[in-house]
Amino acid sequence: MILTKLFCMDYAKEIVKHIVRAFIKEARWYNAGYAATMEENLPNGYTSIGYPLAIIVIYCGRGEVASEEVFEWLFSQQKILVAGSTIARLMDDIVSHE
Repeated sequence: MILTKLFCMDYAKEIVKHIVRAFIKEARWYNAGYAATMEENLPNGYTSIGYPLAIIVIYCGRGEVASEEVFEWLFSQQKILVAGSTIARLMDDIVSHE
């Protein structure tokens, strides 16, 4: 279980780095007074919504069940994960716009 935790934390750290980069990008847009188009914002929003981090952290808690192949699959931006993140991002944007 210790080995699982070690490689799982590496993936969690990488996802956090991606999220921070996405937040910085959004902050630059905001500070410049720039309104990003939907096509520009969605790829960035996929990461900044935090959905990938939540899934990786959930699998970190699964212990022996989650092998390194599982984390590789989660980290490879599979269509199902991108779709879930996109839906969450759009729902968040709609609510915050209202």
